[in-house]
Amino acid sequence: LRNLARIASGRTVILISHRLSTLTRSDRIAFLENGKLLDIATHPQLLERSESYRHLWRQQMESA
Repeated sequence: LRNLARIASGRTVILISHRLSTLTRSDRIAFLENGKLLDIATHPQLLERSESYRHLWRQQMESA
């Protein structure tokens, strides 16, 4: 993640990841579920307003 931050500095980067922890510092996250775009927001915003995102976050944090 440190290398990614260094390489991405000052650039537009499209990052696709199933690991939400990889995306937490992103300016915006496009959250998709079953092929549908549910929301575009920051990590804290998604945690606040998306039950599906919160559920995935909790699952991943518990298994880490």
